[in-house]
Amino acid sequence: MTYYVEQAVRDLGVKIVFAEVEGFDNQIDSPAWDGRRSERLAKLVDRWTGKDLHEDPVLEGFHILHDHAHIRRKHNVPAPVTLIKLLVKRGDAPYINKVVDIYNTVSMETCLALGAHDLDHVEGDVTLRITDGSERYVPLGESQPIPVAAGEYSYCDDSNEVLCRLEVRQVNKTATTPKTTRAFGRCTAPGRRDHALCGRKRSRGHPTNQVAPSHQHSERTEAMTSADYAAQNREQLIEYFHGGEKGLGNTSLLGVEVEHLVLADDGSPISYEPVDGRIGVREVLAQLEKDYPQTTYNERSDLLGLCAARDQHCPLRAGARRGACVPALQVSR
Repeated sequence: MTYYVEQAVRDLGVKIVFAEVEGFDNQIDSPAWDGRRSERLAKLVDRWTGKDLHEDPVLEGFHILHDHAHIRRKHNVPAPVTLIKLLVKRGDAPYINKVVDIYNTVSMETCLALGAHDLDHVEGDVTLRITDGSERYVPLGESQPIPVAAGEYSYCDDSNEVLCRLEVRQVNKTATTPKTTRAFGRCTAPGRRDHALCGRKRSRGHPTNQVAPSHQHSERTEAMTSADYAAQNREQLIEYFHGGEKGLGNTSLLGVEVEHLVLADDGSPISYEPVDGRIGVREVLAQLEKDYPQTTYNERSDLLGLCAARDQHCPLRAGARRGACVPALQVSR
C-alpha cells in the first residue's frame, strides 16, 4: 500500500507519519500491559486534572491548525483533547480493544493524534487530502453516511471514502476489532512553528520571525507595582512588534501571538480570555484596535487583524507606544 499527502495539506502545516503493522494478536490477554496501563493512566489523571488544555502548545496547535483551515473549533475537537477530557472526568479511559487502548494512552501522553485502521478493509491506497464534498463518510457510531464538507483535510482511500476526518473522528469501515491482525497507523501533529504559539512555553524561544519577549519569571519581584507591569507590558509589545507590522495573511494568529506576552500585576501571563476576574488578551487587542480604522473578526468575535488602510499591513507598534493598551494592563484580581 502507498500513502500520499496532498500538497495543499502540507501547506497547512499538517505533519503525518504512517506505519504498517502485521501479524499481531488483538485478542490475547496481556497482564503486563494491564499493569502498565493502570499506572500510566493514573499519572495522566494527575497530570491533566485542573489544567487548561489550551495552554499545551501541541493541543492548542491543533486548534490553531483548524483556524488556518477555516474549520470551526466548536464542533471539531481534536481526538487527544477529547480523550484527556474524558479521562479527567471519569478517572479512567474507555477500553475498546488492545490496539486502540495502546494508541489512546500514547496519544494522551504525547498530545499527538494517533489512530489505526484495519488494512483488510482499506480499498487501494490512502491519501491525506482536502475534501471536495463528494466523499462517503460513515463515522464511528453511525449506520448511514453523513455529508462531508468541502475544504477539510481527511484521510481517504481510493474508493473516495473518508477513513478519518481531520484528526477528530474515524469511521466504521476500517475500525480495528479484536479480529484485526494487520493495520496501518497514523500519527498527526500540527507541525508549523506558528501552530505552537500558545501556552507558557512560547517564552522559551522565538516561535515567529518577531523578537521574542525578553522577560523571565525569575526577573520579576514582589516590589513591582501595577504601573511597573503596565510599563513593562508596553515595552514588551513594542519590542515584540519592533518590525512595526503584522501582515493580514497571518491574521488568525494575532490573538495567540500576544497571549502570555502581557503580564498581570503579579507577574503571571494573561490568557486570551478573562480568568479569575482578570482582563484577557482579547481586551488588550481591543485597546489597540482603537488606533486602526479597519478590523477583521471571526465568528467568535476574536480580533484577527488590524489595518490602517485596505491591503496594507498593521503597524501595532504605534498603538503600543502611545499607551493605548495601558488601562487594560493595570490588572488586579
